Amino acid sequence: MDPSEEFDKINLENEVLREQNFAMNATIIKMTHALNSAKTGLADWLTTHAPEECSELRVRKAKERIQELGTIGYIAGIIRQIKLALDFTDTTQRDK
Repeated sequence: MDPSEEFDKINLENEVLREQNFAMNATIIKMTHALNSAKTGLADWLTTHAPEECSELRVRKAKERIQELGTIGYIAGIIRQIKLALDFTDTTQRDK
């Protein structure tokens, strides 16, 4: 293989690695966002069901977040974020 072909091969391999890295970073961002939403949702649920264990401010903020969409809407939004992150991960894995 001449040097030009070798150079082209290395550039192509680098481009593939860059694309894989980009996809992995996007997956990490989506999964982190979904996990943070789930964590907040679980904490809000716990806070509203055991208010004696939390500060008044924390209870008020949790209730505000839940009341903004209603309980079902709030939980459905969290589930939707998790599903989108998992679907994105599945798509990213299949594209390899």
